[in-house]
Amino acid sequence: MNKIKNIEQEAQWRWPSLPAVMLLALELFFGPGCTVPRTPETAKPNIIFILTDDQDLETLAYMPRAQALLVKQGLTFKNAFVATPLCCPSRASFLTGQYPHNHSILSNVPPLGGFVKFRDLGREGSTVATWLRAAGYRTALFGKYLNGYPAGENPTYVPAGWDGWYGKFERSQDIGDYFGYKLNENGRVVAYGKDPSDYLTDVLAEKAVTFIQSTSKQPMFLYFAPYAPHAEGAPDGPPTPAPRHKGTLAHMTAPRPPSFNEADVSNKPSHIQKRPLLNAEQIGELDHEYRTRVESLLAVDEAVERIIKALADRGELANSYIFFMSDNGYLLGQHRRPRGKGVAYEESIHVPLVARGPGVPAGQSVDHFALNIDFAPTVAELAGASIPPSVDGRSLVPLLRGAKPPLANWRQDFLVEFYTPPAAPPTNQSYYGLRTLNTLYVEYASGERELYDLKADPYQISSLHKVAEAERITTLSNRLSKLKSCAANTCRD
Repeated sequence: MNKIKNIEQEAQWRWPSLPAVMLLALELFFGPGCTVPRTPETAKPNIIFILTDDQDLETLAYMPRAQALLVKQGLTFKNAFVATPLCCPSRASFLTGQYPHNHSILSNVPPLGGFVKFRDLGREGSTVATWLRAAGYRTALFGKYLNGYPAGENPTYVPAGWDGWYGKFERSQDIGDYFGYKLNENGRVVAYGKDPSDYLTDVLAEKAVTFIQSTSKQPMFLYFAPYAPHAEGAPDGPPTPAPRHKGTLAHMTAPRPPSFNEADVSNKPSHIQKRPLLNAEQIGELDHEYRTRVESLLAVDEAVERIIKALADRGELANSYIFFMSDNGYLLGQHRRPRGKGVAYEESIHVPLVARGPGVPAGQSVDHFALNIDFAPTVAELAGASIPPSVDGRSLVPLLRGAKPPLANWRQDFLVEFYTPPAAPPTNQSYYGLRTLNTLYVEYASGERELYDLKADPYQISSLHKVAEAERITTLSNRLSKLKSCAANTCRD
């Protein structure tokens, strides 16, 4: 990936109101020294989960408040990934701690996936929300739940496990994403307009702060899921930044790693080979989309600060774990893909993950694999909740507490799975992939394969599947076959 200039060096030209000295002030104000003793009734830690939508790994560097209040105060997982680079399956994995082949939400829409399938399969009866609520937590969701919500269900429907519910309706012809949307607010449908004060991220942040302020004796589980930086309108439309941020990054261009507009894709699968080189007009559109994506994240960055300040004001920050992650990555021109996700390449599956909280080493990072299926068991352990035996992920708590086991004693590989809906255009193919510390191996439903040495070829330019030794391919294929059908403890090795 292209190296982005240090955020503190760039803060003055991007946000003149937020110079480096203010970043330092944020760190000092919200750091470990801002504590108030907890009462016995609230001894369990609060858990705050901030989940962005389609955020690629690099854009976290353009969020100065998150840098000051999370990265510099917490632990960065350098190898955080999602098991399926698609919204609904990934979000179902966050909720259940399972791979998609076990929770059965394989896509965003029926018949393979979507909110209705998740509900009809009874998955809502056992999620991280129900586990924590049973453990005495006051739970609340703000923003995006699962694709298709509320679909054919009563629009006032609230899933099991949530004390506070502010679920965003899926877009339709009369419902927008950042303005002109609808929320189910604890069983009451509320429509929002197009005034600056209606901007979705800001509305959700205000409601999250109110939830924090109104919670006293119970520990909190707050699930904050803004829509940014997801595209709006047509599938290829750019996101909508808050009016105060629109146009502030007019100079910015999309990253140009070696994989950008890849010159030779002859060893890629057919759905990549069929793509022509991007032309100048398309590249200009990608640059515009990248600017608006980062601009849309500036309101999320401000929401991070508001949430942390609300915790600090109530004396709750010292006993709060805060996680920041994305449901999948995003491509803008890499491997000739104009935009999107769904492929097994690093830009699509590699996501930001930062955590801060009691005992979490500040300003450090780890190389150990962390997956979206690990979130639920991690949170359950922190909360003292029961973890169902069906969970595929493993708790990250040892890493959060600074007890780093050797990499050789941690997860060595994981499964990447993607399923193409029957009526979907052939832009992607269904596949299973095996990601190890230094290798990506993919088997497509078409019979095609890919193999990359990520140490020598981090941008995945030259697939080795045709020149690799047969024994190596067999070993990788056998391991992939085991993970494709793994369940519970057999997924955690």
